[in-house]
Amino acid sequence: MKVLYVSYNGAMEPLFQSQGIPYIMNARKGGYDFSILTFESDENIRACDPLFLRMKDKFSGAGIIWRYLRFHRKPVFIAKIYDLLRGIGAAIMLSLKSKPDAIHARGLFSALIALPASFIMRKPLVFDTRSKLSEAYAITGKWEKGGIAARIISFLEDLCINSAKAIVVETSDHKAETEEFLSGNKTNKMVEVIPCCVDLERFKNMKDVERQEPGFTIAYLGSLSGWYCLKETLAFFKNMKKTLPESKMVFLTRDDPKEILKDIKEIGLADDAVKIFGSGPDDVPNYLARSSAGIVFKYPNQRLSSFPIKIGEYLASGIPVVINRGMGDVERFVSDNGVGVVIDRFDEDSFSRGVSGLLELIKEKDLRKRCLSAARKLSVETGARKYISVYEWIGKGAAV
Repeated sequence: MKVLYVSYNGAMEPLFQSQGIPYIMNARKGGYDFSILTFESDENIRACDPLFLRMKDKFSGAGIIWRYLRFHRKPVFIAKIYDLLRGIGAAIMLSLKSKPDAIHARGLFSALIALPASFIMRKPLVFDTRSKLSEAYAITGKWEKGGIAARIISFLEDLCINSAKAIVVETSDHKAETEEFLSGNKTNKMVEVIPCCVDLERFKNMKDVERQEPGFTIAYLGSLSGWYCLKETLAFFKNMKKTLPESKMVFLTRDDPKEILKDIKEIGLADDAVKIFGSGPDDVPNYLARSSAGIVFKYPNQRLSSFPIKIGEYLASGIPVVINRGMGDVERFVSDNGVGVVIDRFDEDSFSRGVSGLLELIKEKDLRKRCLSAARKLSVETGARKYISVYEWIGKGAAV
């Protein structure tokens, strides 16, 4: 079976490195052929860049056709329209060349690029929506909830869901919402839940002797975008220092550290209590291996359609997680597997109970084993098998 994979994220961006390439390579082992269309920033496609050359060799060696277009940032609206039109043309041309049996689009913009090719070639579309963009942007304040921008994006998401033959989401909450939306649609569709998975190969060389630095270190990994609760995270750490005065916190993020530094000052934490590292994907395992726990706070009962990859990366490092209640599948997964503590509310009493619970949890001798076992449930191999089940379902005769 041949698949055209469309991604508006670049092949050398962290998201595609962790959530695209491992799935594709695992599906390749199952006999699936891929053509890939990505959008690359200028800095990522310099001809002499070693990462760029390695990526070309990797795809070529796997027999994958890789077509990339330049990603444009400004002016924002015109750049998006320009990328969309060029992408539609490239997807159609690549479809004519590779003759795919299915077209897989990761994200809304990718699906809008892939839709015309799916229609012209009469091939089923896999809409890998993951989480709702209209919901995410409203939460971050990029646009007004219920405003015209949110309504337009919501309309486009609904269009892609209606047009797709299979829909991939991150959580059971999003699946239930999608199936309810499709309840009046007489066309047979598949809705599959695939949380953000972790490439365990990146973590396999960590040794027990490398693990924790003296004292207790809690780590935060990844983006600090608007749906994550930075001030509440720092407030929890400040509460922890009452019990563990020598404890440290580490931020592993490519985001601008100014916001963290501002909130550190407002919260009243000492500058040397928090360290910020602009780490790349290759650095993450070593930093997490020296930590005692990972933390993720999100606004309760919002973005229930997402399952952050950082959860799997913490667990793959053998460390438990601290989360807040109201995180949907994440909360259920952590509780069911006994790999973390759940904070009831963002207040001092809840923080104190959470710290006590965490310190009791890390005393359990089999905790690291449980964390690694839970991480295997979020492995890219597990995710790839689910993607293959989607492709197999389509290959058994699902017509457009």
